Formats: sequence, C-alpha cells, structure tokens
Amino acid sequence: MLDEPESFLALRGHRPFMDEVARRALERKLQLVVATHSPQVLSRFPISNIRMCMRGSSGRIRVVEPESFSQVHQVVGMEMPVSAVVLVEDAFAAVVLSGILSSLNYPIAGVDIVQAGGKNDVVAGVRIVSKSSRIRIVGILDADQRDLASGAANLYALPGKVDPEQELFDYAAKNCVDVAAALGRSVDALLTALSACEFSDHAVLAPSSCGSSGSGSAVSGKCSDSALAAAAEAREQAMELAEAITWRPGRSA
Repeated sequence: MLDEPESFLALRGHRPFMDEVARRALERKLQLVVATHSPQVLSRFPISNIRMCMRGSSGRIRVVEPESFSQVHQVVGMEMPVSAVVLVEDAFAAVVLSGILSSLNYPIAGVDIVQAGGKNDVVAGVRIVSKSSRIRIVGILDADQRDLASGAANLYALPGKVDPEQELFDYAAKNCVDVAAALGRSVDALLTALSACEFSDHAVLAPSSCGSSGSGSAVSGKCSDSALAAAAEAREQAMELAEAITWRPGRSA
C-alpha cells in the first residue's frame, strides 16, 4: 500500500513514477493499493480500479465507485492541466465522442473537446494549432468526412459511415423498443418524433428526435455502444480515436 506517493515529487514525475510502480507490481503479481489526491496519478488507472472515500450524512466514511473520471476530479477538487485540445464539428459530435471514450474506459481528464462549428473550421484549427509545441491538437470530423481526414496529420473521423445524427436516427429506428425504454418514452412517441424529423437537416435531427427532455446523451451513449458492438471495424476506428487523443510524449504511437 502506498499513501500519497506523489508527495515531494515534481508534478511531471507523478505519471512516470506510477507507471514504474504499476509495472513492477504486475511483474510480481502483487495487489497495489494507492491513496492519492493527484489527478496525474489517478489518470494512470482505469476508472474500474478507482474508489473514492467520502463522508456521508451520518459522518461515516463511505467507499464509492465513481462513474467517470470527471466525477473523480470534481470530488478531488483539483483541475487537470489541459494536455490536448480536440476539435469536433458541433455539439452533438462532442456528446458522441465523449460517449465513445467513456465506453472504452479511456481517461479524458485534461482533454478539452471544443465545438469548432464545421468541418472547415476543424481542419483550419488543426492546421494552425499544430504549430504549437506546448499543446496537442486533434481534429475529429464526422464519419461522412472520412476521406477528408484520410492521410491528414492529426485529423480523424468518428466511427460509422454517415454523420452522427444520421447514425443515431438509423439506430433509433432499428432499435426503437430499447431506445424508447432508455429515454423513458413510449415506442409510439419515439416513432412519431423520428417520423417528424426524417427529412430534417442533420443539424436539427438529434435534438428533434430526442425531444426537449435533455436525453440526447442517453441515446448517443446507446448509439456509441451499438457502433462498437456491431462491427470490429467500428471498434478499431474508435480505438484509433482514443489512442490519438490520449497519446503522450514518450509513448509509442
């Protein structure tokens, strides 16, 4: 057991130190318990291996299993330095990308997902910020722009073949019972909403089909999970995105 192993270490030494400790523990097949308040140390462990000790209303300490890394960092009360900026086309692409990274259990503390406003803005932003030596920039285009991203430095595309709104629409139409249950709506209400926006512009497709209850993230999460489970190709595309976004100097590409 290690208690606050980052104490008296320079900030940039936290991650490599924990990587070495974890490597040795794995080699010797040891169970490792680490108590820490360091976001850098926490980011080296999968979310499934993290527990938070919190004081309940009765004053007793409870051990809580967190649902996400953002929840961990909110409780710890420390801001993670931005290590990468990810440009996406719009708000819905940001929701889908966050869902994909979460479903793959990739830590995104320190990753700032920014809505650029369109494919041209994503491409231009990546081209400009790539000149910086202090921050990593990655552009994620919608799947229907995969040809534009192909072969371009730091440009990738979301999994699938069409824009994320259409991917969501297609998934909801094919799996209306599961999606309606996830949203807390009736199947008839979902099908009516889908029918009403069938020929809408893709920019309003997702909000229209999800209604005004703020459940877009619930559907996009199911859509992301479905894309990953449906085909090995989609999972490989998602893994490529996650690796590109969470890449760090000194780690093999």
